Amino acid sequence: MKRFSLRLTEAEYKKLKTYCEQVKVSMNDVIRELIREWKAKPPNQ
Repeated sequence: MKRFSLRLTEAEYKKLKTYCEQVKVSMNDVIRELIREWKAKPPNQ
């Protein structure tokens, strides 16, 4: 399994955390979905 690092500013982290709490999903689930979408896109788009 590859490891990814997500670099967020403190403000971005707080926004993501607040969003996750509002929609009742875990941050890990959101990040996994972002990685899936990122992997699905062809390079240079």
